[in-house]
Amino acid sequence: LPPGPLSLCGRTLHAAALVESLARGAHSQDTQPASFRPVLLLIPLRLGLDSFEMRYAQPLLSCFSLPQSVGMIGGKPRHALWFIGHRDNRLIYLDPHTTQPALQLSEFGSIPDSTYHKEACGRMRLTELDPSIAVGFLCKTPDDLNDLFR
Repeated sequence: LPPGPLSLCGRTLHAAALVESLARGAHSQDTQPASFRPVLLLIPLRLGLDSFEMRYAQPLLSCFSLPQSVGMIGGKPRHALWFIGHRDNRLIYLDPHTTQPALQLSEFGSIPDSTYHKEACGRMRLTELDPSIAVGFLCKTPDDLNDLFR
């Protein structure tokens, strides 16, 4: 986040105030602070007008190295993908649209879970990425949240 003000839902906040507010948690009616609840942050970004601008490549790829990262949602026009990492300038993704026929338990007695695992992930060059993406971070503790904004 930038060191200055941040616009969120029509309000201007400072990153430090946002972290403090989320870390405090919601207050109950008797004004006692509630315990911290995990926060999933999905941050939508537009990284170019018509195509992905490579000047954003390193900052974007560095998001995957953060311990709070859950990846990013993006892809190509009309085809969303879930990116889980990268190798050089190639993104590694899973396709949430991959389907398989339903299994009848009576056929197997138990479900063979090997059918739910892919043998290989897809790869896509960063230059092919649509500029509209959302990066995701899961902060399980107040320390996770504070570390993310440092």
